[in-house]
Amino acid sequence: MFSTLSQPATAPIHLPPTRPEAPAEVVFIRNHCGLHRVELGDICSVAADGNYVELQCGQRRFVLRMSLRLLINMLGAAFVQVNRSTAVNVQFLERVDSDTVTVQGCLHSLGRNYRDALMAAIIVLG
Repeated sequence: MFSTLSQPATAPIHLPPTRPEAPAEVVFIRNHCGLHRVELGDICSVAADGNYVELQCGQRRFVLRMSLRLLINMLGAAFVQVNRSTAVNVQFLERVDSDTVTVQGCLHSLGRNYRDALMAAIIVLG
């Protein structure tokens, strides 16, 4: 009697490529005929208008067709929503008052439902 040890057939395992765990530092925005490179640190605010969002990057601005919530999730924790239609990069915050925030000289209203999230994202001394 033959005793054969059968070995299971092993096929190579193909795993899907994974994205790095570290947040991206650069995004590419489709404009006209190509892709435009934008550093995340250059985006100071994002404003929504219906189905569109406008990214303000210093003197440049880009208009994209997507929701504000989706864009905030894609951009990461540096961006905090301050009212129903505006999110700001906390690195560009100049002043926070009871009902307004100032980002690069532009005044944005601060909604009461968004105040706690903003205060959790910044360091307050004193």
